[in-house]
Amino acid sequence: MGLDLLDMTFRLEKSFGVKFPESYLDEVFHRRPELRGRRVSFRLREPLLSRGKSSFDIQAGQVHEFVCRYLSQKGLPIPRSSWHRVQVCIATALGVSLRRIKPESWLVKDLGCN
Repeated sequence: MGLDLLDMTFRLEKSFGVKFPESYLDEVFHRRPELRGRRVSFRLREPLLSRGKSSFDIQAGQVHEFVCRYLSQKGLPIPRSSWHRVQVCIATALGVSLRRIKPESWLVKDLGCN
């Protein structure tokens, strides 16, 4: 996981008062497209975000879905402000304007995540 994603993850955990297990983060941030939808756990063998070239990207809306799904699985309420909290965490971690964070914004391609 790149430093931006790590920073964003810590901010999300603090904002929602949770601790995401590593296996859950692997599923969201490191899963290969052909494995999506399956409950498969694997170890990251090489960095996906390296040398400015990325073979990985995720939309801000997918990050929000990930957080809401995790809260729901843990039996925790999903705050009305959940999307705004995710926007703030992404914007702060990536140093971009809050207005640039839309559900369809790609973290790497559109927002410069590394």
